[in-house]
Amino acid sequence: MDTEDALETQRITQNLDYSTSSLDQQLQPGVTLVNRYLIQNAIGIGGMGAVYRARDLHFPNVIKRVAVKEMINQARDPIVRETIVRNFEREANILATLDHPSIPRIYDYFTHNERSYLIIEFIDGKDLEALLSDMNGFFPEAQIVTWAIELCDVLRYLHNHKPDPIVFRDMKPSNVMINQHNHVMLIDFGIAKPFETGQKGTMIGTEGYSPPEQYKGEATPLADIYAMVQPCTTSSRGAIPASSRLSRLASARSGSSTPVSRLN
Repeated sequence: MDTEDALETQRITQNLDYSTSSLDQQLQPGVTLVNRYLIQNAIGIGGMGAVYRARDLHFPNVIKRVAVKEMINQARDPIVRETIVRNFEREANILATLDHPSIPRIYDYFTHNERSYLIIEFIDGKDLEALLSDMNGFFPEAQIVTWAIELCDVLRYLHNHKPDPIVFRDMKPSNVMINQHNHVMLIDFGIAKPFETGQKGTMIGTEGYSPPEQYKGEATPLADIYAMVQPCTTSSRGAIPASSRLSRLASARSGSSTPVSRLN
């Protein structure tokens, strides 16, 4: 495990000061960020910042909406603060190298008033988690298959990225958006990282979605494929136990397939 990963794993969560009021100081509607991005409203709030819908005022004759991802760095340790900023920059740099219809485009990255910002393409839609909570039941099998194929396509793109494959590391329903054209968009590359064969990284992921080896720092392209199964099965019939998923994945690899509608 390298120095950056060790800091992520062992020290970042220990050095965050949530007693400060900075997380309560969200950008308010009507505020113009760096004389360009007019904040309209918050569309997501997390432990270290928020995501806002905004208008890009550099295009005064049209309404160009963007998403503003804000990172508020509250770490007390200066080394940890630097690491958090570096990781946010890594997300920006990864997005800048990607060009795929299922990945939001990045427009800008900057730091302002001790907060870091990503300006990315605004996705008009909802994530799978929100869509499931809004509906009474589950999605048709044919729809799940269509979305799954699109997810496979974007993962294939990431895993064949040059010069280094990209491992997403955080596949879950809340990171899969369905846009207004009913297509998949993969969002939040906050813990995505270039893959290096044989090198362990941060013990990081989302419980219930990431494979067991990822919690040991072994995040590979195969881990993304494993994690992709859960959003698909959740959307069709509800969550299934990890052990069940493993056995069914093994069956699929051996040529014995099970219809999506029977995975429950």
